[in-house]
Amino acid sequence: VEINVCAPETEISAILDRACAILVTSGAQVNKSCGLHVHLDMRNRDSAEAFNRLAAAEDLLYTMQPVTRRRNKYCRRLGQAVETRRYRGINSESLSEHRTIELRMGASSTNADKIQAWIKVLLSVINNPQHTPVRLSDCVSAYGWDPALLAWVSERMRSFSPKAPYLKRAYTRRESSTPVNVAPAV
Repeated sequence: VEINVCAPETEISAILDRACAILVTSGAQVNKSCGLHVHLDMRNRDSAEAFNRLAAAEDLLYTMQPVTRRRNKYCRRLGQAVETRRYRGINSESLSEHRTIELRMGASSTNADKIQAWIKVLLSVINNPQHTPVRLSDCVSAYGWDPALLAWVSERMRSFSPKAPYLKRAYTRRESSTPVNVAPAV
Protein backbone atom coordinates (compact mmCIF):
# COMPACT_ATOMS: atom_id res chain seq x y z
CA VAL A 1 0.00 0.00 0.00
CA GLU A 2 1.32 3.42 -0.88
CA ILE A 3 0.24 6.55 0.93
CA ASN A 4 1.14 9.97 -0.44
CA VAL A 5 1.15 13.00 1.82
CA CYS A 6 1.74 16.22 -0.10
CA ALA A 7 1.88 19.46 1.84
CA PRO A 8 3.86 22.66 2.26
CA GLU A 9 6.86 22.24 4.58
CA THR A 10 5.16 24.49 7.14
CA GLU A 11 2.12 22.18 7.34
CA ILE A 12 3.67 18.73 7.05
CA SER A 13 4.05 18.17 10.80
CA ALA A 14 0.35 18.58 11.61
CA ILE A 15 -0.71 16.52 8.59
CA LEU A 16 1.68 13.68 9.44
CA ASP A 17 0.42 13.66 13.03
CA ARG A 18 -3.14 13.16 11.80
CA ALA A 19 -2.25 10.67 9.06
CA CYS A 20 -0.13 8.51 11.36
CA ALA A 21 -2.80 8.58 14.07
CA ILE A 22 -5.29 7.22 11.53
CA LEU A 23 -2.83 4.53 10.43
CA VAL A 24 -2.15 3.43 14.01
CA THR A 25 -5.85 3.47 14.93
CA SER A 26 -6.69 1.35 11.89
CA GLY A 27 -4.02 -1.21 12.81
CA ALA A 28 -1.62 -0.44 9.96
CA GLN A 29 1.79 -2.03 10.30
CA VAL A 30 5.10 -1.80 8.47
CA ASN A 31 7.74 -4.47 7.98
CA LYS A 32 11.31 -4.69 6.70
CA SER A 33 10.17 -4.64 3.08
CA CYS A 34 8.53 -1.22 3.49
CA GLY A 35 10.33 2.01 2.70
CA LEU A 36 9.72 5.67 3.39
CA HIS A 37 10.18 7.77 0.26
CA VAL A 38 10.37 11.53 0.76
CA HIS A 39 10.08 13.91 -2.18
CA LEU A 40 11.76 17.28 -1.56
CA ASP A 41 10.24 20.16 -3.50
CA MET A 42 12.75 21.77 -5.85
CA ARG A 43 10.51 24.42 -7.43
CA ASN A 44 12.15 27.20 -5.41
CA ARG A 45 15.57 25.63 -4.89
CA ASP A 46 18.66 25.06 -6.98
CA SER A 47 18.12 21.35 -7.67
CA ALA A 48 21.72 20.67 -8.68
CA GLU A 49 23.02 22.27 -5.48
CA ALA A 50 20.48 20.39 -3.36
CA PHE A 51 21.37 17.11 -5.07
CA ASN A 52 25.09 17.70 -4.52
CA ARG A 53 24.52 18.45 -0.82
CA LEU A 54 22.54 15.23 -0.45
CA ALA A 55 25.21 13.29 -2.35
CA ALA A 56 27.91 14.72 -0.08
CA ALA A 57 25.86 13.64 2.96
CA GLU A 58 25.03 10.19 1.55
CA ASP A 59 27.22 8.30 4.06
CA LEU A 60 25.64 10.21 6.93
CA LEU A 61 22.09 9.53 5.67
CA TYR A 62 22.66 5.80 5.13
CA THR A 63 24.20 5.29 8.59
CA MET A 64 20.80 6.24 10.06
CA GLN A 65 19.08 3.37 8.24
CA PRO A 66 18.74 -0.31 9.09
CA VAL A 67 20.66 -2.82 7.01
CA THR A 68 17.44 -3.83 5.22
CA ARG A 69 17.33 -0.34 3.68
CA ARG A 70 21.07 0.00 3.08
CA ARG A 71 21.11 -3.28 1.10
CA ASN A 72 17.76 -2.84 -0.62
CA LYS A 73 17.87 -2.98 -4.42
CA TYR A 74 15.34 -0.15 -4.68
CA CYS A 75 17.48 2.43 -2.86
CA ARG A 76 21.08 1.89 -3.97
CA ARG A 77 23.89 4.29 -3.26
CA LEU A 78 24.94 6.63 -6.03
CA GLY A 79 27.98 4.60 -7.08
CA GLN A 80 26.22 1.22 -7.15
CA ALA A 81 24.81 -0.45 -10.26
CA VAL A 82 21.03 -0.29 -10.54
CA GLU A 83 18.39 -1.62 -12.92
CA THR A 84 17.12 1.91 -13.43
CA ARG A 85 18.35 5.26 -12.11
CA ARG A 86 15.04 5.60 -10.30
CA TYR A 87 16.22 2.99 -7.78
CA ARG A 88 18.91 5.18 -6.26
CA GLY A 89 18.58 6.22 -2.63
CA ILE A 90 18.94 9.79 -3.85
CA ASN A 91 16.79 9.85 -6.95
CA SER A 92 16.97 12.83 -9.29
CA GLU A 93 14.79 11.14 -11.94
CA SER A 94 11.72 12.67 -10.30
CA LEU A 95 12.94 16.19 -11.14
CA SER A 96 11.63 16.17 -14.69
CA GLU A 97 8.15 14.89 -13.84
CA HIS A 98 7.52 16.17 -10.31
CA ARG A 99 10.19 18.86 -9.70
CA THR A 100 11.34 16.90 -6.64
CA ILE A 101 14.36 14.97 -5.49
CA GLU A 102 13.21 11.67 -4.03
CA LEU A 103 14.96 10.10 -1.04
CA ARG A 104 14.21 6.36 -1.05
CA MET A 105 16.51 5.04 1.70
CA GLY A 106 14.28 5.87 4.67
CA ALA A 107 12.91 3.10 6.86
CA SER A 108 9.13 3.03 6.95
CA SER A 109 7.18 3.89 10.07
CA THR A 110 3.73 4.77 11.33
CA ASN A 111 5.35 6.96 13.99
CA ALA A 112 4.88 10.62 13.03
CA ASP A 113 7.79 11.77 15.21
CA LYS A 114 10.24 9.44 13.43
CA ILE A 115 9.02 10.50 9.99
CA GLN A 116 9.20 14.18 10.92
CA ALA A 117 12.72 13.78 12.31
CA TRP A 118 13.85 12.14 9.04
CA ILE A 119 12.30 14.98 7.03
CA LYS A 120 14.04 17.55 9.28
CA VAL A 121 17.38 15.83 8.64
CA LEU A 122 16.83 15.88 4.87
CA LEU A 123 15.71 19.52 4.82
CA SER A 124 18.66 20.56 6.97
CA VAL A 125 21.05 18.97 4.49
CA ILE A 126 19.60 20.72 1.43
CA ASN A 127 19.03 24.08 3.17
CA ASN A 128 22.48 24.56 4.70
CA PRO A 129 25.38 25.46 2.43
CA GLN A 130 28.06 24.47 4.95
CA HIS A 131 30.44 21.60 4.25
CA THR A 132 29.26 18.11 5.09
CA PRO A 133 30.12 17.36 8.72
CA VAL A 134 32.56 14.56 9.41
CA ARG A 135 31.42 13.93 13.00
CA LEU A 136 27.94 13.70 14.40
CA SER A 137 28.73 16.46 16.88
CA ASP A 138 29.50 18.82 13.96
CA CYS A 139 25.95 18.44 12.60
CA VAL A 140 24.60 20.82 15.25
CA SER A 141 26.55 23.78 13.88
CA ALA A 142 26.60 22.71 10.23
CA TYR A 143 22.92 21.80 9.95
CA GLY A 144 21.35 23.67 12.85
CA TRP A 145 20.10 20.50 14.58
CA ASP A 146 18.47 20.96 17.95
CA PRO A 147 19.41 18.59 20.80
CA ALA A 148 16.32 16.41 20.24
CA LEU A 149 17.12 15.84 16.57
CA LEU A 150 20.78 15.16 17.36
CA ALA A 151 19.68 12.59 19.97
CA TRP A 152 17.33 10.91 17.47
CA VAL A 153 20.06 10.67 14.82
CA SER A 154 22.61 9.46 17.36
CA GLU A 155 20.26 6.74 18.62
CA ARG A 156 19.57 5.54 15.06
CA MET A 157 23.26 5.43 14.21
CA ARG A 158 24.09 3.54 17.40
CA SER A 159 21.28 1.05 16.65
CA PHE A 160 21.89 0.54 12.94
CA SER A 161 25.56 1.47 12.36
CA PRO A 162 27.40 1.27 15.70
CA LYS A 163 30.79 1.40 13.99
CA ALA A 164 29.91 4.41 11.85
CA PRO A 165 32.81 6.84 11.55
CA TYR A 166 30.45 9.71 12.39
CA LEU A 167 30.20 8.40 15.94
CA LYS A 168 33.97 8.54 16.47
CA ARG A 169 35.69 11.60 17.84
CA ALA A 170 38.12 12.06 14.97
CA TYR A 171 37.29 10.99 11.47
CA THR A 172 38.45 12.13 8.08
CA ARG A 173 35.78 11.62 5.44
CA ARG A 174 37.08 9.94 2.33
CA GLU A 175 37.22 12.52 -0.41
CA SER A 176 36.16 11.61 -3.87
CA SER A 177 38.70 12.28 -6.59
CA THR A 178 35.93 13.53 -8.83
CA PRO A 179 33.36 16.10 -7.76
CA VAL A 180 29.79 14.95 -7.40
CA ASN A 181 27.62 16.80 -9.88
CA VAL A 182 25.21 14.38 -11.43
CA ALA A 183 21.88 16.12 -11.00
CA PRO A 184 20.25 16.68 -14.38
CA ALA A 185 19.61 20.22 -15.50
CA VAL A 186 15.96 21.14 -15.35
